[in-house]
Amino acid sequence: MWSLLGANAPRDDKDKFKKHMDDRLDVGCLMLATMIPELQKQHEDMVAYEMIQNLKEIYEGQARQERYETSKALFQCKMSEGSPVGAHVMKMMGYIQTL
Repeated sequence: MWSLLGANAPRDDKDKFKKHMDDRLDVGCLMLATMIPELQKQHEDMVAYEMIQNLKEIYEGQARQERYETSKALFQCKMSEGSPVGAHVMKMMGYIQTL
C-alpha cells in the first residue's frame, strides 16, 4: 500500500490539513475584520462557515421583506395624469434596480 501512496503520503496529508486549517483561520479573521463591533463580538468564537450560516439567519428575513416592499411599490406604481413620462420611467427603473 505504501508503494501506491508514496513514502511521503502521511506527511502530505498533514501538510494539506495544516494548510486547510490556516486558510480557515485566515478567512474567519478577514470576515471578523470587516464586521461592525457588535457583530464581531457575536461571531468571535465561530469559524467562517458558522459565521455565514448565522449571518444568513439574521439578514435573510430582512432582505425578503425589503424585496416584498419594493415589488409591492413597483406593481402599484401608476403614472399620474399630466405628469412627465420620464420621471415615471426613472421611478420604475429605480424600483427594478433595487430588486
